[in-house]
Order: sequence, then C-alpha cells, then structure tokens
Amino acid sequence: RRIAFASYDSASGFLVALARLIDAGLDPGEILARHIVGGSHVEAIRALSEGRADAAATFRGGIEAARSAGIDTGSLRVVGITASIPQDTLVARADMPAPARACVQHAFLALSNASAAGRHALARVSWIEGWAPTDPSFYEGLADVREKVRRFAPEVAP
Repeated sequence: RRIAFASYDSASGFLVALARLIDAGLDPGEILARHIVGGSHVEAIRALSEGRADAAATFRGGIEAARSAGIDTGSLRVVGITASIPQDTLVARADMPAPARACVQHAFLALSNASAAGRHALARVSWIEGWAPTDPSFYEGLADVREKVRRFAPEVAP
C-alpha cells in the first residue's frame, strides 16, 4: 500500500500519522519505501483521490480544503483520527521589541470566528477558529513524537 503524506515538516500530515503507524506495529521502512509526499495537505488528498495513494495523512480541515480546491472527495472516508495535536503557531523572533511583539500577539488573539470581522478574515482558513496563548510545554508531546519518528526514519524526520 502507498501512503500520501502532506510534507515531512507537517505534524498531522506526517509526524503523528507515521508515529501512529509505528505504534500499530507497521514497519516504517516499508511504509517509507513506497510513500508519496504531496507538498501540501491538498496535494496529499489529490494523490488519494486520483488513486496514486491508498491512504493520505492530513489534518481536520484537509478534506474540506481539497474539496474547495475542486478535488472530488466523495469516495474518501476517514479511517482514523489522532488525539489533538498543536496546530498553527504564531512565533516571533527573540529580538523583536516587546511592544511590537505584544501588538502582534494582541491582534492575533483578537482574531476569532466569534465576530463577523473575524469570520470574514478567517474565511479562507475555515479550520482556524481563532488563536489562544499557550505555554511551550504544550508542544512537549509533539517533540516526543518527532523523536520516535527520528529513531525509525532519521532521513525524513525534521
């Protein structure tokens, strides 16, 4: 079987999916010998829809994004869902002046689909509902997943 991954640096489109397959006892070498990297979630879904892959790893909004891109997703079925993982992250350079960093952070925290303006601004990224402050420890589980994948597939793990 051939799996389409979104990209090697995608948590949902590669890291977490491959770690789950490893946890299920599948040989990562065998998986990676026949995989496809689409370059994006939409392209991984396209490979699946066109029959170039038997499965695809994507995020919650991946199928919707592919459908919006004109890809026929009617015959696709979700066969597994992982636990929640950290999503899109806003980061700033360490040397960014604190007032500027606070201004950017405030603007993003105010952006939410709870308001008409927020829904308009987020319309093209419907899987994003808004932003929330977080602590770096929130990402520790994902770091553990990355290390697991690196042990089995160091040549592709970011």
